[in-house]
Amino acid sequence: MDQLPFLKKIGLHAQGYLNAFLYATTYHRLLGFTLAGWLKFLPLILGLAAWLQGWPVFWLAAGVLLSVLFRLLYWWAKRQGYISFIPEEARPAPAEPQALADNTRVVVKATGLFSVSHREAYILQRPAEYWRVPIGDHVIMVQERPGRFLYQFVQMGALQRVEPGYLVFGPQPQKALAITFLTTWGPKSADDQDSSLAPSENGHESKLQRIIYLSFEDEETRGAVWHNLLRARVHPPANA
Repeated sequence: MDQLPFLKKIGLHAQGYLNAFLYATTYHRLLGFTLAGWLKFLPLILGLAAWLQGWPVFWLAAGVLLSVLFRLLYWWAKRQGYISFIPEEARPAPAEPQALADNTRVVVKATGLFSVSHREAYILQRPAEYWRVPIGDHVIMVQERPGRFLYQFVQMGALQRVEPGYLVFGPQPQKALAITFLTTWGPKSADDQDSSLAPSENGHESKLQRIIYLSFEDEETRGAVWHNLLRARVHPPANA
């Protein structure tokens, strides 16, 4: 972030506040309607009322335009998951840090679509834990709310890309990794897999591409997880 031009930094901070505002107003209610709903319809209602009171048609046109703009803005924000991910340019793979032992849990924040066997939900910057199991697969357990957790399982063979960058949401961009992978985990495949565990390494029946984001407080932790995601499996599974 320190290498970015000043104006781009200001733009990212403004974008982070906007993302947080759009997300918050989507879920907070006033008089039975979400704040987003008020913002979408109120300009149109006020413009129509002004026109009916004999004000110039300009006010009606302005109300229609603002209503359309708010609708487009919320549509775009929902499509993007209320976040922006800014890749780091020309960033090399991390120098090998001290390896994380298998089953060592790392505290992160997670964003993306997470699941249990028959349910999934979009999670935005919630506390989570990441770890690697001895067979080489990766687990992210995210706290949906206190005492309730959702998961993503990333098989080593299904990992497609790990990209460093910044997650833009709220006042400060966060150091992050964008993890692109193929998965068979979640309610869409629950009928085929009656299991609460990650699918086996050979289970390639129904592949869904997913991107999840892990954000970090410091570069050292991000580098350790990045390396852990990319490093080869040391020991083959027992049934190989």
